Amino acid sequence: MEVWQYIIAAVLVALSGLFSGLNLGLMSFAPEDLRIVVEGSPDESERRSAAKIQPLRKTGNLLLCTLLLGNTLVNAAIATLLADATAGVLGMFITTGLIVVFGEIVPQSVCSRYALQIGAASVPLVWLFVGITFVVAYPIAKVLDWALGGEMSAVYTKNELKSLIRINVEDPQRVKESGLTPEDGKLLTGALSFKEELVEGAMTPLDAVFSLPEETILDEDTMGRILKSGHTRIPVTSEGKAVAILYAKDLVGVGFERNLALKSVLDAFDAYKRVYNVYEKTSLGDCFALCKRERRHLLVVVEKISKSLCGIVTTEDILEEILQDEIVGDDDQYIDQGNTSSMRPGLARQNSKAYDPLVLMRQLSPRRAPPDPPSMARGGPSGEY
Repeated sequence: MEVWQYIIAAVLVALSGLFSGLNLGLMSFAPEDLRIVVEGSPDESERRSAAKIQPLRKTGNLLLCTLLLGNTLVNAAIATLLADATAGVLGMFITTGLIVVFGEIVPQSVCSRYALQIGAASVPLVWLFVGITFVVAYPIAKVLDWALGGEMSAVYTKNELKSLIRINVEDPQRVKESGLTPEDGKLLTGALSFKEELVEGAMTPLDAVFSLPEETILDEDTMGRILKSGHTRIPVTSEGKAVAILYAKDLVGVGFERNLALKSVLDAFDAYKRVYNVYEKTSLGDCFALCKRERRHLLVVVEKISKSLCGIVTTEDILEEILQDEIVGDDDQYIDQGNTSSMRPGLARQNSKAYDPLVLMRQLSPRRAPPDPPSMARGGPSGEY
């Protein structure tokens, strides 16, 4: 066997390895995968490589047929070229070993790890072989397109995506590559899960809700309790049902010396129209959509049959399900009520003030008798409401 034959054999083995490696490396990227790299990779060299590969990869089955035809042809040429020099059983093992080790195993191992870089560098050569094999490869590719339809990259369900997120935030090597933290994982998982979670797992139960009876008089004690609660939206109840929502801002300018009936304030601000009921089994996704559509921050949770009050759910409760964490204000303290949700412990929020609102009200209240209350009608002459 002449020297030139060995040289040609080495070139053919290299081409065999290239076709085999590119078959694994390039075909492992769907067009959508390359688009993700181009638009989202923080590595400039990766973005350039992916952009260079994109036009070639979009040819789909034509690229596949080119690589497979090229690999088959060079492997056949290797076997023919080495047939005389490696006759017999030993020759068969030598030829097979060359093809398997240097034409399959090694190139596929390398290309599986450096697919973008090798693929981008090989694009001109692959286009050349697309042209060489076009007469044969194109008809086969068209038949495959017709029989199998278009390509689609991997599609994940929500549960599969959550599992993928967990893998990327729990594996130290993946964390290093992805830059995702456990907090990122909680947020992403919560965003994927919250729409299917039910209100009963996120709501504040009735026994932890600060509310007022409809017949309440806004005297000193009541105003003090409202301030002490720290809430800006307060359900008003009658016969076990929520009939109105009082906003704390409705009470601006209403001194406790007047001893006004709560109902007069509710009527003045149309507070009876602020009640939006949802059932315990309503999904948080539907609740969030309702809050956005009706521009409400608090929904009343009722029992489906009796319509009796069960609790409340707020946009803050929904955001906590998304964040998978509690949002704690500077005046809030929490009391653990047991595990009411599969996502996080059940906690009841209470307001903890560094001062006593009742004492402060007495200090700030006028010594003289207050004037007669102005009209409570919205847009009245006093302009207070």
